Amino acid sequence: MKKYVFSFRLIISAFLLIMAFLTILYLSFNYVKINLRSNEVDKHFSGDFIQVVDAYKGSELHDLFQTRDGLSRMKTFYDTMKKEFDIYGVDNQDLYFIDSVKNFNYKEEFRADYETELYNPNEVTPPLMSIQLDQNSFNYFDLDECIFSGKTFSREDFDYVVGKEVPIILGYEYSEVATLGSRVQLLYLSQKIDAVVVGILVPNTSIVFNDEIVFLDRKILLPFFELSDSQMCSIVGDFANYLYTQKNWFYIKISETESLQYYINVVDKLNHELNLRYLINGTMTREEINNIGKVIDIHKSILYILGITFVLIVVLAFCFINIWSYIQFKALYRAYFLCGYSKKKIKRKVSVRIFLLTSISLCLSLIIYILLRNTLTIESIIITLIAWGCITFFSVVILSIFISYYNIIDSKK
Repeated sequence: MKKYVFSFRLIISAFLLIMAFLTILYLSFNYVKINLRSNEVDKHFSGDFIQVVDAYKGSELHDLFQTRDGLSRMKTFYDTMKKEFDIYGVDNQDLYFIDSVKNFNYKEEFRADYETELYNPNEVTPPLMSIQLDQNSFNYFDLDECIFSGKTFSREDFDYVVGKEVPIILGYEYSEVATLGSRVQLLYLSQKIDAVVVGILVPNTSIVFNDEIVFLDRKILLPFFELSDSQMCSIVGDFANYLYTQKNWFYIKISETESLQYYINVVDKLNHELNLRYLINGTMTREEINNIGKVIDIHKSILYILGITFVLIVVLAFCFINIWSYIQFKALYRAYFLCGYSKKKIKRKVSVRIFLLTSISLCLSLIIYILLRNTLTIESIIITLIAWGCITFFSVVILSIFISYYNIIDSKK
């Protein structure tokens, strides 16, 4: 009976050790397995949209403005992407109130700084909450069907013309302090504009974009303008620079048949051609990838050392279990010798016993491990289960048999 009890203990001990070993290796390999852009060939981005953003830091964007063709390159980037994909422009851009020209007013709660530390009731040019949308976004949200009174934006309203009155649509709560035809002077991206109210939205209008809900009852809607080449030449100051800085933070409606890498490649190609720095939001620039790659190499080296160390620990643990086993069965081995069993036969019996017990433990561990970790990738299974599992398994069997032979010889004495 004692023999069967010990066999059960050996299986449980081996099972727990292997399970712990495989779990730690799985977590280690997944820790260093970062999906770099250069390797993300088949990965699809979650959701319906991905966003393009710039990678400029500090004064780098200002330096781009100072170059002779900086604005032209930014506009070329935008125009090219617009031809290549369905792009959508949505941006929460505050408008600064300058003066009411005709029948326009606002409530304090319409201010962007209301109930914040920056709020100043005596502010000369208070910021009003607003949102700018390009024509694709306006149509995507079906906002032309949410007009309570007045009209929607026309196609021409999205083309910026110097000196032309800018149409705006107000959220429903503005209907208490403004009317259709109200006129107001606003500061928009450092440019003074004269705006006229052409429409008011129905109550409780909201939009959901990229998993974010934006309520419009207290907002001003204005077109996300396009600039023609002729208009760019007539604009004074940094208005055009600021405009295309914002416009180039656009969203792309992704195709189910394309991978994220496809969009990354298009952006990288334009960056190279135009000497710009744009990327898909959530990914990295080449410089960042190279730096992270160096860190990953260091981490991999450390983890390989830890993995080998853990293999040795597991092997030693198995060896001690087997040593304890033979100490417990010392009397049994003596009985084998007294009954006429040859040393060769006893070694064969012990070797088969060790191999079977270790194999059962390993198989049980792998089966349960795979069932519990049904999200494992093929790569993880190969690395974790085959390579390290085989190293551990054969090391345990060989050293255990060696120690078994030693203990059998010692038992005979």
